[in-house]
Amino acid sequence: MSWQPPADGDDSVSGYQVEVRKWGTSSVEQSHEVAVTGLGLGNLTNGQQYVVSVVAFNDDGVGTAVDSPVVKPFGVAEAPRRLRARNREDGLLLYWRAPVDDGGASIDEYIVRVSWGRAKNRKNDLIRVDGRSVLLTGLTPGKRYSLWVSASNAAGSSAFSNKLIRRAAR
Repeated sequence: MSWQPPADGDDSVSGYQVEVRKWGTSSVEQSHEVAVTGLGLGNLTNGQQYVVSVVAFNDDGVGTAVDSPVVKPFGVAEAPRRLRARNREDGLLLYWRAPVDDGGASIDEYIVRVSWGRAKNRKNDLIRVDGRSVLLTGLTPGKRYSLWVSASNAAGSSAFSNKLIRRAAR
């Protein structure tokens, strides 16, 4: 995070005291003293809301603390779970459960990986899906397909789920 030096200040700012608190509490989770107008914050819990206070100081004392708006860190979600498939007349229905941990940000989409063929001739398709299921059509009857799914949020894409192998209906 970064901030601007005090508007009424001059070059006499010696540094900044930065404190991180869980939103709605007064206990300080982290405290940092820096000489620049920015700081990368780590070791925060994804999905937890925080307030960051910054105060400038110099040899004459400290200024007035300024609180940030509430911030909520997030990371990549865990992989989706319980990947299942069911053959239907119109294709192979693939469905799964959402990750237990979404990384603190809502899931924007899922990415389904469909793979088939032998080592040198292996083919892969990636399909973007809004919900937690997709009907795979156009599959070759009797052919084996390897299937995985990944969850995507604002931080990026999760690892793929455990592989599921299914044969398309004849």
